[in-house]
Amino acid sequence: DRMLVLFTVPAMVARRGQLGSPAPITTLWCRESMIVMAVVALTSFAAVTTAGTVSSAVSDSLFETKVLVGAGFYNKALVPVALVVLLATGAAPLLNWKAAPSTRQWRWLACAATAGLAVGIATVAFAQRHPLIGIVDGLAAFGIATLAGSAWLGTFGSASRTPSGTLFRISTRQRRECGGYVVHLGLFVLAMGVAGSALGVKRFETRLRPGEQIAWEGKKVRLVDVSQHRRPGRLIAEATLEVHRAENDSVLLRPAQHYHLAREEWTTEVAIWHTWSEDFYTILHGNDEVGRVHLTLIRNPRMRWIWLGGLTMAAGCIVAAWPARRRHAAASGDRSATRSAISFSSARSIRDHRADDLAHRTGERAG
Repeated sequence: DRMLVLFTVPAMVARRGQLGSPAPITTLWCRESMIVMAVVALTSFAAVTTAGTVSSAVSDSLFETKVLVGAGFYNKALVPVALVVLLATGAAPLLNWKAAPSTRQWRWLACAATAGLAVGIATVAFAQRHPLIGIVDGLAAFGIATLAGSAWLGTFGSASRTPSGTLFRISTRQRRECGGYVVHLGLFVLAMGVAGSALGVKRFETRLRPGEQIAWEGKKVRLVDVSQHRRPGRLIAEATLEVHRAENDSVLLRPAQHYHLAREEWTTEVAIWHTWSEDFYTILHGNDEVGRVHLTLIRNPRMRWIWLGGLTMAAGCIVAAWPARRRHAAASGDRSATRSAISFSSARSIRDHRADDLAHRTGERAG
């Protein structure tokens, strides 16, 4: 961080004359405004993060009392920053540069806002999620709708363009634009995954005997048996759990405790059921004095969404950075060579025709 500040601040001061906009921003509803909004939010979060990082050293040196800040301090600043960045990122693709939106763009913005509001309300009301998850889902749905609107207007907005030709042009020739759309889509999926994973985690402690069953978070968990066996260098205590989520959707999970003989210590082996909606963790702790097995069940939603969003953003970056083919340049070179050849042959034929005509006239005069 110190090296970054050491090099960037002098560079910004030296080029401060080039950082100004050539024209003022005349409307709030343009891409420049959204970019400025996101930059201000991220800069504010960087300032808060820096203040929290140096607060311990500064307080210790000035007041002889060390002030430590935890994750809650950063989370309170991160949440509003993330929401502002999502809003700005979602609205930007459907806006113009240095100009207010057109009538069609306003209609798409209204439709996107309606879709985002509906998704947010549905997330909270029907899925019983945290209200902040509903806000993030609504903003992500708003952003996805604006991406669809931008692609639609770019494809069908002009009567002189054919839809198939324009779609082919966007996907093959305008790779940076296509890659930017994919990166935006990945960002929205990633935001939904992070919000669901961070705010939707649920944990449950239980004690079961073999054959007993409990119902929790729409699942039925039954302890089949508990077994102990020996492997080279370790002893293993393992529980077999049968987990049902639906009538034909079940899995066997085997959380375990391993005792390593060489190190004389226990390690916990977590059994996980991965699905697109959530990750379901089962942890074995041991048994109590009456023979019941102590288990911890954890439901962590949308974990795969985080991976999907990250991979989508990486794919968009690759598409945008992939070098374009030089087909146009080659075709232009071929056409230029053809035109040059045609011009040369035409000039030669004209010259030969004039020479033949002059010889004919000379022969007539001689006769």
